[in-house]
Amino acid sequence: KSFEEFITFYCLEPPEKWHVPDLSRCLFTQLFDHDRKPRVDYVIYFERMGLGISELKNLLNGKASRGKVKETNLPKINVSKRKKKGKYKTWYTPELVEMVEKKCEFELSKFGYGFDIPKNMKFPGLKKLTDITDTGPE
Repeated sequence: KSFEEFITFYCLEPPEKWHVPDLSRCLFTQLFDHDRKPRVDYVIYFERMGLGISELKNLLNGKASRGKVKETNLPKINVSKRKKKGKYKTWYTPELVEMVEKKCEFELSKFGYGFDIPKNMKFPGLKKLTDITDTGPE
């Protein structure tokens, strides 16, 4: 199947056609209940995983983060040997972008993701989930 078929399925098919129906409701369904209330206290952004792990270690050890936190150096394993076939934005037609923005409005707005964010955007490491979201969609 093509990437376009996958995105179309994700955005348009009803939950009962999914192998895990809750995933059709929200990309981060593990983090939120059906009322979109947080199920966890903190999240670590993948883009800054090393920093998030360091901040979590400090939090669990009772140390408040003051200023700069030394980022945990994580090894890169299982890295694809294939050459990348272009930037992800080139995979999306304007119609696919519109479908994803509509389907994933909650996640995109609450976590700061999107198709037009600056390339040098610095995501946080560890973030308290209640600082990201209220108890429902805007």
